[in-house]
Formats: sequence, structure tokens, C-alpha cells
Amino acid sequence: MCSNASREMISIEDRYFNLNRILLLTIGLWPYQKSAFTRFQSICFFSIEAILIISQFTIFLTSKFTIDIVIKILSPAFACIGFILTYNSFYINDETVIYLMKQLQLIYDDIKDNNEFMIIEKYGNNAKYYTISLITSFFFMICVHISAPIWSDFFDVILTAEKFRHRHIQTNFVKQKQYSQQYLRQLYINVAYYVGIAAVVATGTMLITYFQHFCGLFRIANYRIKNAMQNYISQDINLQKESLIHKDIIYAIDIHRKAMKFSDYLISKFEMSFFLLIILGVITLSFNIFQSRIL
Repeated sequence: MCSNASREMISIEDRYFNLNRILLLTIGLWPYQKSAFTRFQSICFFSIEAILIISQFTIFLTSKFTIDIVIKILSPAFACIGFILTYNSFYINDETVIYLMKQLQLIYDDIKDNNEFMIIEKYGNNAKYYTISLITSFFFMICVHISAPIWSDFFDVILTAEKFRHRHIQTNFVKQKQYSQQYLRQLYINVAYYVGIAAVVATGTMLITYFQHFCGLFRIANYRIKNAMQNYISQDINLQKESLIHKDIIYAIDIHRKAMKFSDYLISKFEMSFFLLIILGVITLSFNIFQSRIL
């Protein structure tokens, strides 16, 4: 267990937000790192998603207007709009991220009780666990998505190699020419999805880490109140002890008030983005379900 002296020298950013910092740095959203390169990263992200949205809507110019076509076009387009909205919500609220980090650091520096420190450790480790789980799921999803068509084509070739060998050689060039554009288009869609989901994972885990720390603050407030009540019940009360109990209750109310203030502040900054993301998510999910039923 860390001593009080060593805890004072620990940065909450390094101890609990190191994974979040790495994730946000990879997509140019870490608020403490503003440079020409991070602006270039942001431009690349917006460009990748915007090009896909524009290319999807240009299909209307060359295709018949049917329900099937509309769903195939709007489903990825709305998903990319959601990715842009998620990214932009952090991009414009970088000061919010910095402010909350500073406030958590101040609260962390004021904690002297080892039990309270253990509470912070518990919720900080929970946040790391959720972050690692989401990162692992993200990379597993990419591996499965990339390998699925490869293995499908591989087994298809093995099973039909002898029977259709001569025919495959004759038609190979024709098939490559016919499907090359479709393949490149699907590849670009996949890249745009991977980049967008990476942004969702990076920003989402940052929010999860914040809310885990808010839960830790509420838990500390609960601990302080219980500790004060136990002292009130188990000890003979005199003016000096009663004054200490009142101070403990005041400290509990103070940290509870701060936790409420910071959580409300965070929600107020992102609530409009969350509202729009919920709408886009429901619409995109409905399109995908409808499309799967058609197929």
C-alpha cells in the first residue's frame, strides 16, 4: 500500500488514465497534446468519414430509388455520421476533459485515509478493466471481420479447385475486373468503420473512467458518513468528539456535492451529443435489422 507521502507525488493521469491517454493520442483527441500532427489526425478522421458519407449518397444518382437501395446507402452513412458526432463531441469539449481531470487531481490530493485511497484504487482499476476489455473486443472484432471472408474463400477454393480448375483460369481475369471496384469500395467502408469504432472506443472508455471515479467519490462519501455514525454510536460524546463527527459529516457532504457537480457538468456538456447518438443508433440498428430480414 502506498504511503501518504508517495501518494502525493502520483499523478492521477499517469495512474488511472494512462490507457485512455494512449487511445486518445492515437486519434488526436488527447486535450493536453495539441500540435500540428494532432490537427492532421483530426482532418484525416473527418475526411475518411465524410468521403464515405458523400460517396454513399452519390449512389442515388446512378441507381433506382428502392427501399433496398435506400437502406444499403443510409445504414453506413448514418453510422459514419454517428462516428463524426462522437469524435466532434470530444473535439469541442477538450476544456471539459482538462477541467474534470484537474478537479479529480485536487480531490485525490486531499485524500489522506488509507481506506478512502483503497476505494479510489478499486474504482480506478475497474475503469482500467473496462478499458482493456473494450480494446480487446475491438481488436478481436477486427480480426474476425478480416479473416471471415478470407477463410470462406479459402475453403471454397479447396473444395472446388479440381472440379472448376479450368473454368476458374478462363474467367479469373473477367471476375477480377468485374469485382475490383466493388472490392475497393468495401475495403474503404471497412477502414472507415474501423477508424470510427476506434474513436467510439477511445472516447467511450474515457467517459467510463470518469464515471467510475465519480462512483468512487460517492462511495467515499458513503464511507465517511458511516464512519462518522459509528463514532457517534460507539463513543462517549463530548463537545470535542461531537465537533469531529460534525466535521466528518461535512467532509462527506462536501465530496458528495463535488461528485454530483462534476457528473452533472460532464453530462451537461455531452447530453446533446448523446441524444443525437441515440437517435442515430436506433435508426442504424433498425436499418440493419430490416436489411437482414430482406436478405
